[in-house]
Amino acid sequence: MKVISTIQLSEKLIEMAKQLGDYTYIPVKNITVEDVQDVDICIGNVPARFVPEMKNIKWLQLDSAGSDQYAYTIKKDAILTNGSGTFGASIAEHIMMVILMAFRNMTFYVESKPIHRYERIIPNKMIQGSTFLILGTGDLGSEFAKRVKLLGGNTIGLKRTPVDSLAYFDQVDTLDHMEQYFDQADAIVMTLPNHPSTTHIINKDTLSKMRKDTVLVNVGRGNAIDEQALYEALSSKQIACACLDVYEQEPLTADSPLWDLENVILTPHVAGNYANKITYELFYAIVEENIQHYLKNEPMRNVVDRVFGY
Repeated sequence: MKVISTIQLSEKLIEMAKQLGDYTYIPVKNITVEDVQDVDICIGNVPARFVPEMKNIKWLQLDSAGSDQYAYTIKKDAILTNGSGTFGASIAEHIMMVILMAFRNMTFYVESKPIHRYERIIPNKMIQGSTFLILGTGDLGSEFAKRVKLLGGNTIGLKRTPVDSLAYFDQVDTLDHMEQYFDQADAIVMTLPNHPSTTHIINKDTLSKMRKDTVLVNVGRGNAIDEQALYEALSSKQIACACLDVYEQEPLTADSPLWDLENVILTPHVAGNYANKITYELFYAIVEENIQHYLKNEPMRNVVDRVFGY
């Protein structure tokens, strides 16, 4: 079998990949459609437009958590697994960082330094005692909830399907009940995957029902928020602050009015990514487990639901 990886693997994983077949590493930036046409196993993402050309593919292990671009076009008899579990720790720390910046007025103090302005903003908020409404209770949401509980915060998790309880969440409900929790939420944290049902789930109407001191964070998918409606809500101080790492159009255009708002924290889709050693190690653990499962013809970890795309 022909095996390729588009992401650099550890020496241990390279040796394991060679047990699967004839192994080659091709960095994703260099890969061509010709490289994937006869591939049997691929570890790492390929450009989504190449997927229909993967006529021999038996297993595609994505290095991303997002899977929707692949779920609907890959061969029906191929195994598709994603990298869910790789980015939760990194993204949870990013969420914690921007929420603390918002709670503690750090954008004001950062802007004060160049102009030598010694001025305090009182009061502020703490994680302890605050309530966090978390949209999406998968890897990202649960890793953030775990950290909130350690610091004495309260967590409400919303997901697509009902469950009785989940670790690290004080309360769990479904997304269609979202608005009834707005009054409790000091911060609303969005970790949702890309799906038609969540497109513009935050819009003019839902923004109008949030508390004026709400901090809104999005590290999931940019299309979950109507950016024009968000701009209007932030401009009119209808909500306190937004912290965005993802956008409806990426990169965020230079003429986006969001850049000029003082009550928004913008980062260029950096909450996750392979930017540190731990993230790589978490992904390698998934790949190692799945290679072992594949060799033994066992059920795989992180198999993507072809209906929902994650």
